[in-house]
Amino acid sequence: MRFSNGGQFLAAAYPRQKSSAQKSSVHLINIYNSYTLEEVGRLSDHSNIITDLVWKPDDRALYSAGADGTVSEWRQGDPKSEGKEWTGRKWTQPNGRYACAVYEKAARSVLAAGVEGGKSVVREVRVEKEGSQKVFAVGGFKLVRLCWLSSQWNVAAVLGGT
Repeated sequence: MRFSNGGQFLAAAYPRQKSSAQKSSVHLINIYNSYTLEEVGRLSDHSNIITDLVWKPDDRALYSAGADGTVSEWRQGDPKSEGKEWTGRKWTQPNGRYACAVYEKAARSVLAAGVEGGKSVVREVRVEKEGSQKVFAVGGFKLVRLCWLSSQWNVAAVLGGT
């Protein structure tokens, strides 16, 4: 679960049991208005556990990372819809499993840490530049948490922990 930065939304990720007709389980994200508890969005794009949820600083987008190797972006539609309209897109690495994510404001990127093809990596998805991507190897470290830091002197860093 993750509250939006302004506190007006609450995103909750959960698995839904598969029915006898479904071949795989579905993992959903429900978005609620924090003040009224009204459901304002139900998002479905992951085929395995959703491991992290990250809001863009202006709360106009939600990003999810999952154990299925997917990083998804969910953007609000018309602001007058009070968060009831969401559109999505995703980037998937078939051999990936992401443990955590962070939004990096300066580059307008989502960084997801996890494993791809047996190697520990941090994948950067530049969501504002048509989803261009970079991969950074992190050696034998298995990162389970990322943190974005910035200072008044325009120095920025991403810290990872095991």
